[in-house]
Amino acid sequence: MNLTPEEDQTVCALLRHLPEHISNPGHINLSQKMHYLTALRQSGYLDDKDLYNLRLWLIHVTGKEVPSTSQFNEAYPSKATTKVTKAKQQIERALAEIR
Repeated sequence: MNLTPEEDQTVCALLRHLPEHISNPGHINLSQKMHYLTALRQSGYLDDKDLYNLRLWLIHVTGKEVPSTSQFNEAYPSKATTKVTKAKQQIERALAEIR
């Protein structure tokens, strides 16, 4: 990520505290996480050239199960522009609190 260490911690905490999959506890809500990853990418905070390691990073950050590589790659980047915009606003609010 192209963030300071404190900003990185804030973004990781935000990702970690998003609700998990409603019917599959211990798993991420893939579409919601993709909104946030896409928002981070569009804001210039995320280098997503290596999707394999991006998926592994998300597993590490959230501590939750992430769908298969193929499902992850199909879902990213998110095409839900309204939801990505909302995610971007939430990220910017969280970062503004520490800046």
